[in-house]
Amino acid sequence: MRSVSQLSRRFRVVFDDDKVVPNAGLVIPLRLADTLGFREAVNRRVRGYDQRRRRNSGGKALAFVAMLAAGGEFISDIDVLTAGSTLTRLGHRWWSQSRLGEWLRSFDDTDIAGFADALTEVTDAAWSTGLGPDLSTVSATDPLIVDMDSTFTQTHGAFKVGTDRRNYQGRYGYYPLLAVEASTGQVIAAKLRNGNATMDGVAAFTHDTLERSRRLTGHDTDLLLRADSGFYVRDLFDHCVTHDVRFSVTVRQYTGVRDLIADIADDQWQPVNHHANASNDRIDIAAVPFEIKGRWDKNQTRRPITCRLIVRRSTTPPDTNNPQMRLFDPVDHYAFVTDQHGDPET
Repeated sequence: MRSVSQLSRRFRVVFDDDKVVPNAGLVIPLRLADTLGFREAVNRRVRGYDQRRRRNSGGKALAFVAMLAAGGEFISDIDVLTAGSTLTRLGHRWWSQSRLGEWLRSFDDTDIAGFADALTEVTDAAWSTGLGPDLSTVSATDPLIVDMDSTFTQTHGAFKVGTDRRNYQGRYGYYPLLAVEASTGQVIAAKLRNGNATMDGVAAFTHDTLERSRRLTGHDTDLLLRADSGFYVRDLFDHCVTHDVRFSVTVRQYTGVRDLIADIADDQWQPVNHHANASNDRIDIAAVPFEIKGRWDKNQTRRPITCRLIVRRSTTPPDTNNPQMRLFDPVDHYAFVTDQHGDPET
């Protein structure tokens, strides 16, 4: 039996019908990008010293956007845009792989920051046309929520820059940081980090996220920043206070926090509505005063930040079908700190 590769040499795919347009679905997102001024924003922000390589940066960036939207992953996948009359229909010029690679390799930190500013500018234009959250409904009791988290992008091999160390699961890759508007899922800020990252870059990323969030929403909009325990650093809370942003961050359960939870009196625990609880566990919530201290600087100007510690206690009841008796019911505690007021259950 002949292999498929040998048989494929006898066939040639040719687009000879003027009415057939490959990747026609790219027309809508690229037309939206042109309407929001993506190309112009990148041309203004991404300049640098080597003007030859940065010439037409907006068009090159838009070519990558089209390639990624068409399912491409590598720079060689840019050739998908040359199929048939795709470029003619999209109104874009053709860029070679070598020219785009040369353009990417010429970036410096200023260009990366310029890309971030360009995306914020485009996001602002999108929100102004109604493609973002409804800011008119935002209030102190219903703030605009920004979620910060890290993700993992696996790479196969240890020879990529920044991936020479394995993570706790023994895999190579990157740990990007993301800040997302909760109601729409739109990315407000992003930062690429090396593999095996812990809290590296959290403080600077928080500052950048809040700066861009305020640029999009204004200084009078109520904002709430949510994050898990990986972001529990003093600088994050300082940035929230500086930008007048409420916070809700999972606390690291070190010894002092565990002792504080153990000292909560029984009458301070309030049962949660069991109709909203999908499991059979008994859920109780308690709120106690808390101070975020962190490390003190030389001048001792970083005073403790007063907030509340919200603790969710989950107690697993005994299984009535199991004849085996147990000494106690398993109890789990989930705790987070917040400077929001109101019912801790909500």
